[in-house]
Amino acid sequence: MTKKINVRRGRPRAFDQDEALEVAQRLFHTHGYDTVGVSKLSEALGINPPSLYGTFGNKAELFASALDRYANTTGRFMADAFSAAPSVRSGIMDMLRSAAETYTRVPDCSGCMVMDGVHRTSDETARTACLVMRDATQRNIARYIQTEYPEDAETFAKTIMIALAGMSAAARSGATRAELQSYADLIAENLPYRKPF
Repeated sequence: MTKKINVRRGRPRAFDQDEALEVAQRLFHTHGYDTVGVSKLSEALGINPPSLYGTFGNKAELFASALDRYANTTGRFMADAFSAAPSVRSGIMDMLRSAAETYTRVPDCSGCMVMDGVHRTSDETARTACLVMRDATQRNIARYIQTEYPEDAETFAKTIMIALAGMSAAARSGATRAELQSYADLIAENLPYRKPF
């Protein structure tokens, strides 16, 4: 259910926080943390800066909330692929192919907000927020792989994270969905799968 709140400062108005986070997420994803100022955020959200602070806290807190929203919406392709696949091998392939589709779906928001966020900011707080989410993703991948390939889980997870980072960067540079999916298939098919213990 959409959460309606009243902005604590400035002109009282009904304010849809979920919609505001969607707008903020898109701005941060498209332009990067450093180039999205409070004035740009306030204008896009249709509120004044004091109202923005009163609702979300500071810019870094808003960015962290936008990252969480990204992980639970756009970034859900990983969990969805893993939960639906009949095997780890097919789950990895489905996840990488889904990444190729997700990273190229919206041209203005190409790539991965988390992967790109690690490199597209000089702000240590924003960078740390992305690193924490990136590292959590790698641990989740490793746990998934460990269910069938315990001996290879950590190595495979690192390889897949490198592949995702490369796909994200390629998408931002104009790579097509078909190109990324071909690469995804290459990675998924050529991991040196071994039988579990």
